[in-house]
Amino acid sequence: MKEFEKILFLKRVESTQDVSRDWIRKYDFSPVIVASEQTKGRGQRNSYWQSNKGGLWFSLSLKNFSTFKDTLLPLMCSYAVLKAIENLVLQPMIKWPNDVVLLHKKVAGILVEKFSFNGSIYYICGFGINVNNEINIADIRYPAINLKSIIKKEININILLFSILETFEKVLENFSDNFFDMILKDINNKLFLKNEFVKIEKQNEIVYNAILDSIGSQGELIYILNGEYHSLYSGRITF
Repeated sequence: MKEFEKILFLKRVESTQDVSRDWIRKYDFSPVIVASEQTKGRGQRNSYWQSNKGGLWFSLSLKNFSTFKDTLLPLMCSYAVLKAIENLVLQPMIKWPNDVVLLHKKVAGILVEKFSFNGSIYYICGFGINVNNEINIADIRYPAINLKSIIKKEININILLFSILETFEKVLENFSDNFFDMILKDINNKLFLKNEFVKIEKQNEIVYNAILDSIGSQGELIYILNGEYHSLYSGRITF
């Protein structure tokens, strides 16, 4: 894991995203930031992400990234988590645009933030995975689950971390059109709610009774409404 071999383990932070950003502003670089606990973990649209001890909360950064279109970054991060969880002999699925689910419940979420500093573009990719942590149902909007409740034993968080980083680095190092086609096929075979009716929430509009078809080559959601195909680049699906 040469790309992500420098890892900083912290006990308690507000957000690993913010720690990574602070490192970049000081050193033009950030190691992988891992925290045992986040007090102000966040997801998309600044939603609160419960980050108790026992979960895997970390952020990695990419500088002047150009390996593939940045719209694919959340998908590639989710894919790395998916493959790591599959190593536990489980069958996770990807929920567009940035979640991983098990048994129809959220087990992981991804947040990618972009910012400019000193003439460079940085992407900070935040990962939140429910591993051994307790899930407080009262604090979350959508059903969630942790890996421990399925495996029925404690999971080594560091092994899971290294597995995710290894897969993500492999994607970065080997990325090509053919390699991506293989990944996208795998993702679409494991796409949550595929061929089912969903509700789509996009800016200033809610679409009902859409059929989820697939994820396209730019990371967009492709759905069918009234017999016609549509593409969505930003939004959320519910069921």
